[in-house]
Amino acid sequence: NVSSSSAYITSKIEARPFVFTNRIYQTITNPPNPQLSWENVRMSNLAVDFSVFNNRLSGSVEHYFKKATDLLSSEPINPSSGVTTLYGNWSSLKGSGWDLNLTSKNIQSRDILWQSDLILSYTNEKVTDYKLRPNSDVNYLTSNLGQYPIEGKPLYGMYSFASAGLDATGQPQGYFDGTLSQDYTNIYNNTRLDDFVYHGRATPSLFGSIRNTFQYKALDLSFNISAQFGYYVRRQGLNYGSLYAVSSYNSLPFQYDYLNRWQQAGDELSTHVPAAVYPAVANRETFYNMTEHLVERGDHIRLRDIRLAYTVKLPRVGLSSLQVYGYANNLGVLWAANKLGFDPDAVYENAMVYPAVRTYSLGVSLNF
Repeated sequence: NVSSSSAYITSKIEARPFVFTNRIYQTITNPPNPQLSWENVRMSNLAVDFSVFNNRLSGSVEHYFKKATDLLSSEPINPSSGVTTLYGNWSSLKGSGWDLNLTSKNIQSRDILWQSDLILSYTNEKVTDYKLRPNSDVNYLTSNLGQYPIEGKPLYGMYSFASAGLDATGQPQGYFDGTLSQDYTNIYNNTRLDDFVYHGRATPSLFGSIRNTFQYKALDLSFNISAQFGYYVRRQGLNYGSLYAVSSYNSLPFQYDYLNRWQQAGDELSTHVPAAVYPAVANRETFYNMTEHLVERGDHIRLRDIRLAYTVKLPRVGLSSLQVYGYANNLGVLWAANKLGFDPDAVYENAMVYPAVRTYSLGVSLNF
């Protein structure tokens, strides 16, 4: 990668005169950086390919180590220079991982074949140099994943406010400077990064798939199961403002938490869902939806697709083969680690999105 920005100073003339002098003036749009350069990536791979048992089991195992330096980012600079940040080759990260590919012919005879193809990948990266911090630490919760990397952590991390549960009237409680607090505005705006709850990665560290293929004479059946492990998602919790407005799809799927809300004294021992209030208190809603209660494990296993085909040879009519097949894709989640059983792939940027559309197709393939 190379920056699309100029290494030289650029500026623009403002449309209106400066308010104090009533004179035309320019502002710097790109500070000069003569050291602006390419990013550097070093990668080492060690792989082994193998085949054993008369080719009944074959595959490869690969380990890699990757180090990226001079990554493009902004870094704080002395404000006396005229700017507060400078874009350049300031950051770095490192990572390593494993890739495993296996093909196993479990049953192989004249009329029957059962073959399994396994793909597994494990990755682990860590930011080693990044200096720029947001104006407020709450941006680590509210900004897009990876917008503000943190040294010593994965590029995409999941953070939340620590929760102290509900009080005797069903009001959510948190902490500020180590003290129990219901000052939601102060908690939201002034909680420091060190006081956030760090859950782990927001992207899978282990993912893979296994495809099983069965053949009996002219009939073929295959299905693919995929999995993702080692990461967290933040779901949307009960939001009374959205509930009263019934405004959009992305907030509705989790509104059934209303049934689990605090309703009477003692409920605070069995639920974290705040009591209903009308009108809704915006700061209370915002705080609750960023607490640790709403961070769930994203690990899941899904049935990716199924394919069924029947092939016949028709040399008498000039066809080498004719195949009729049916295919179904995006068939749904088989297992999910989260307590509610929702599809983690249907949660994006903390809100629900429409899940991948299930599709079906039929086809005919002719070979002459």
